[in-house]
Amino acid sequence: MPQTALFARNMNALQKRYPRLAERVKDLRPDAGKYRFVRARNGQPNLLVADDHRFQMLYDPEDPWGASLAHLKALKMNFVPIAVFLGLGLGYHLHLFTRNFAERLGTKKILVFEENRDFLRLAVETIDLSEIFLHPDVQFFVGEDIEEAYLTLRQDVVMDKGVFNFMKSTKVIPLAPHVRRNPDYYRRALDVTKRAFSQTMIMAGNDPIDSFIGMDNLLMNIRHIVNNPGINRLFGRFQGLPAVTVGAGPSLNKNIHLIQKVREKALIICCDASFKPLMKRNIRPHLVVSLERTDGTEYFFDGVPDFEDIYLAICPLIRPQSFDSFRGEKIIVHRTFSHFNWLHLDKGALAIGPCVGNMAYKVAHALGCDPIIMIGQDLAFAADGDTHVKDMPFGERDENYHEKVLEVEGNDGKPIKTSRAWDIFRGSYEEDIRANSGITINATEGGARIRGARIMTFQEAIDGYCREDRHPLSIIKKALAGFRDQLNAREDYEALLKRIDHTHAALDALTVRFQELLATARAVQRDQIVPFINSGAPLDRKIVDDVIERFLVILNEFLRDQDVNDIMLHTLQPHGIWFSNKFNFLPDLYTDGDCRAAAQVLMVREWLGVTGQLFVSTMEALAKGRASVIKDLQELQSAA
Repeated sequence: MPQTALFARNMNALQKRYPRLAERVKDLRPDAGKYRFVRARNGQPNLLVADDHRFQMLYDPEDPWGASLAHLKALKMNFVPIAVFLGLGLGYHLHLFTRNFAERLGTKKILVFEENRDFLRLAVETIDLSEIFLHPDVQFFVGEDIEEAYLTLRQDVVMDKGVFNFMKSTKVIPLAPHVRRNPDYYRRALDVTKRAFSQTMIMAGNDPIDSFIGMDNLLMNIRHIVNNPGINRLFGRFQGLPAVTVGAGPSLNKNIHLIQKVREKALIICCDASFKPLMKRNIRPHLVVSLERTDGTEYFFDGVPDFEDIYLAICPLIRPQSFDSFRGEKIIVHRTFSHFNWLHLDKGALAIGPCVGNMAYKVAHALGCDPIIMIGQDLAFAADGDTHVKDMPFGERDENYHEKVLEVEGNDGKPIKTSRAWDIFRGSYEEDIRANSGITINATEGGARIRGARIMTFQEAIDGYCREDRHPLSIIKKALAGFRDQLNAREDYEALLKRIDHTHAALDALTVRFQELLATARAVQRDQIVPFINSGAPLDRKIVDDVIERFLVILNEFLRDQDVNDIMLHTLQPHGIWFSNKFNFLPDLYTDGDCRAAAQVLMVREWLGVTGQLFVSTMEALAKGRASVIKDLQELQSAA
């Protein structure tokens, strides 16, 4: 194919999939003093690249394609669900991998990091990459700020086609000439990839016990869920009205006094931890958001004498005592967790990140607020080491945050110290901002930079966006009016009782299946695997494989009942993702089939034990929830 036709074909494909990158590459003219095309001895295109005033050949001088193929073979890859290329060059390695390796190695995603756009421009003149550019499972990151790759990895790569089940089996394919030219770039590319994978694990839930606590709290909060309006009654009611979300970071001390100025001009949404600091200064937010499911949240509200015209937007995964501690009006906010689908009570669900500040932002976005002005969102230590605003109930310095300290870019462009937890929260903010077509302003006046947010002082944000009286409180009251008249608590309770009974019976039946297979797996471990490991006795693969096959049948079927799926999925998800990544990694650990089968049986036994216990605990929680619902129904009947 003539070069002009090849170039046009490549650029047409690049334009369809990566229009911004295509525009940058189209008119790019690599410096002839840095790059020179030459022919290898076999006639294939090769490239000389200037490095410290010396030219180095990018590929083997004899046979570029053959050497590239040999390099890939030398990696001795057995299973590559996710491939990460460090460097592109002229695309030889990538082209060979997609044609000769990807299908055989079970590749689901290919990530290509290239620091220099010049190489992409040279590649599109040299080799046909059009199919690769258009392939939905190949993702290019070329010549961009490496931090910008994070959101694409999180939202477009890891969450697609069950890729998160294979993160542990990721394989890195480094192209040495590129890594040598800029090792820091490619190190940061791997760091960003690892961080995106880690965030996925965290957002899925990194602890099944923590997830179970939330579900247990949910069942004990049914009375509150039934009898309070949902956040969906406020969805879209604040179109074009500014919101101020108030975190509890130490920089809030600088500008907390300005909040009172905007109470009629903007919707004020504060995190539960900043509620008392505001109230002690006679600043009354419109909404308080609360998310955490652990003990202690109730202390954010105790001792406050007056809750009039303040609404608690609360996620009912928190402890029941937190509902009771806030003696004012409440609005229910569901998360996009399967637990809430099980209720069949539509209160409005939001994809909330891991911290209460993320919740404040998501509420503001769902309500239609624009711009969203963030204050007190430091996500970093103050210069003196403080972690929170003055008068925060648990103190101004939480030493737990000091355990894992790292440096990130601050809002002033300088490095600032943060914690691993705060950095996770920051990543979630950046995802939410990316999904918001409106304006986000970081008016914290300190703290870590949150990409996508405009930086200005709170006073500048007020002057620019909070000029008109909009009376947010009246909007809230109007939206919630009529809820009591529409409420049919008896009907909701009766439907929940039926669902509790059905779910309990279905879980009980599945638990019996788990116990039967668990007993078999233990016997196989005793009679087959232990002798195999200790003395090299042969495995009876028919017996061993039968356990694995029966497990795979259960794995495919155990969440088919919709009520079981809804009540259990989020609780099982943390262990499930860990299990699937480890289970899918076994081909890398064991090339011997008997060793791999033995390891699979041991993992099956572990899965059955953990999952079975979570099922039993859930049945106990359902029994408590049932008793609570019956009590509430009896109280309704007595009051009638």
